[in-house]
Amino acid sequence: TDPKHRTIYANTRMQKLMAASRHLLIDDLPFCLASGHDDALDAIKDFVTGGQAGSPNDLLTPYWQSDRMGWAKCHVHPIEGWKGYRHWSIDDVSLTYEDNQRLLRERVRLIEFMDHAPIGFFSVDERGAFIFTNDTLLSWLGAE
Repeated sequence: TDPKHRTIYANTRMQKLMAASRHLLIDDLPFCLASGHDDALDAIKDFVTGGQAGSPNDLLTPYWQSDRMGWAKCHVHPIEGWKGYRHWSIDDVSLTYEDNQRLLRERVRLIEFMDHAPIGFFSVDERGAFIFTNDTLLSWLGAE
């Protein structure tokens, strides 16, 4: 965008994403991504306001297009040597985000399984000091 916040160039994906904006105004971004979803709308508005003020910024936010919900990684930074100009990028990271969420849920299940397994687990460092002890072993030892 230029110093007056007008879009200088938008690639095809950005044009598609901003289809609801008649002039591809960055001010319309919150409404194009999150219309009707107040929490996301406020976060995107703050991101746009900060970017327009010249602050480099990143935002991971849910977005809605038609009936589909996804996740977008938004980035804005000033263009060096071009006072008042900003580079904005928005990437659909839905698949990566969903994969990471699945991995996190599996990790939580594994930790819960190990903590409550019917056997005691522990780990010690090279000096013999406990690093990890599961809940079962702690219970058997009467420790916390």
